[in-house]
Amino acid sequence: NMVDVAPTILRLFGLDRPDAMEGRRMTTGEAGGSLATRVDSLVNANEDGLFRDREVGVSVLVIIVIACVLAVATALVDLVRHRTAGRVTWGAWPLAFLALGLLGFLDATYLAGPLHFGRNGGVVAYWAFVAGVAVVLAVVFLVAARRNLVRAILIALASIVALHVLDLVTGAHLEWNTVFGYSPTIGIRLVGEGNMTFAQLSAAAVLFCGLLVWQVPTQAAVRVAIAILAVTIVVMGVPIWGNDFGAVVSALPGFALLGWMLLGHRVTTRTVAAIAGIVVAAVVAVGLLDFLRPSDDRTHVGRFLQKVWTDPNGATLVLRRKAHENLSVFGHSLVMGTIIIVALMVVYLWYVPPHSLRPVVRAIPTVRATITAFLVLAVLGFALNDSGVAIPGMMFAVFESTLVVIMSWAYLARAPFREPVT
Repeated sequence: NMVDVAPTILRLFGLDRPDAMEGRRMTTGEAGGSLATRVDSLVNANEDGLFRDREVGVSVLVIIVIACVLAVATALVDLVRHRTAGRVTWGAWPLAFLALGLLGFLDATYLAGPLHFGRNGGVVAYWAFVAGVAVVLAVVFLVAARRNLVRAILIALASIVALHVLDLVTGAHLEWNTVFGYSPTIGIRLVGEGNMTFAQLSAAAVLFCGLLVWQVPTQAAVRVAIAILAVTIVVMGVPIWGNDFGAVVSALPGFALLGWMLLGHRVTTRTVAAIAGIVVAAVVAVGLLDFLRPSDDRTHVGRFLQKVWTDPNGATLVLRRKAHENLSVFGHSLVMGTIIIVALMVVYLWYVPPHSLRPVVRAIPTVRATITAFLVLAVLGFALNDSGVAIPGMMFAVFESTLVVIMSWAYLARAPFREPVT
């Protein structure tokens, strides 16, 4: 990890690491095999990381292009249906397939990691694999749902949740050197959950749970939804799994709010205060548990808590540096384009005749809870993580796919907006 080089050199000279410097000193271990094995591992990781880094921009561009196509195509289908009094529905299936394919594309970028395309096949093979898997997954979603679009989007969202939860609890192997994971060349994270994964996983969990309770309006479904949210937050935060404290702080308020509203409770000032108290208590508890570990085993949470106790000025500096990093990417992230695209699409569907989004919103009882939780998640994800606006940008890509599939279902349904699809 490049940020650890400077602290290591300072330690060799007997100097303390300045508060403004990130990273910590490297240590040697007994595991890892022979010297030749370690060298080969580093060389391969470097090669895979450089390949991954070259494909990040293209992958983001793919998301932006698909997001634009989905928004424009949805507007055109909506316009044609309005002018033909709803008799034309041919465009709904391609729309839904492309939206499902976008979620399949997100899954495929992680599945490509273990194949090491940087060393096996190169760019052409990589993109052939990613595109092929995206198409196959879109087909699988539709076939598994028996061409029921609401079920299809539920399966697609579940695939994102299951993929990342299972990966994180088994070592986060799909994060390493994948375009929306991390690499040894960026010097931010080498274990656990990356920020883009947090964005996809948390957004998919919120949308899945909201749609699940709509389609299965029972207390059992509500309990299942809350259990999914609880498992997701635990997996993201536990040091041996996700090790992503920022994700827990960002997601917990939205998850708690969604669970509360799905239980049928109203949101009041007291509710907001209670959720804030739960978040603070969770942060303190996790920080204290981490602080009690040996100093060399502490994560950044425990180290920050120690700094708060022993060096308040240094802790303030850390917060200022994180805020600066967050804001510095605000105008430089292509993924931000998805927020603008989705906002324009929602405005069009809500305000331009035939106002197609309005009956859809009225037809889904859980839409208010889901959208409220999603927006809280997106805002806190932006504010509390150093990837900044890229996090809500990725969340809105997942949201747009979900919205387009739901709109496609509405366009195809003979009597939409009344009963859950069965």
